[in-house]
Amino acid sequence: MLGGIVVFGLFALTRGVVFIVVPVQSVGTTALGLLLAVIYATLGGYVAAHVARRAEVNHALALGVCTALVVLFVPALAASAAEPVWYRIILALIFASAPILGGRLRAVTR
Repeated sequence: MLGGIVVFGLFALTRGVVFIVVPVQSVGTTALGLLLAVIYATLGGYVAAHVARRAEVNHALALGVCTALVVLFVPALAASAAEPVWYRIILALIFASAPILGGRLRAVTR
């Protein structure tokens, strides 16, 4: 799960760089943020499953649940005040489900 958390840290850094270049309120950055969330959440689940080496999907699921809880209950870490509530809800759904996809990909490809 630690490897997956590192990947989510990279996601946060990437989002920060993107939002410095383009204003947060634009539709393009919102869509880009959601796309990056899917990519990094899936990659995070894959890395968590790879590091675990057993029960891959379960470890990816644990990562997804933890990150979804952070997005929902710690908005200061997950989103700026300019982002609407629906955005955090969608991020939580992505972070809860996309790591499972990454874990399943790792389980299939090993």
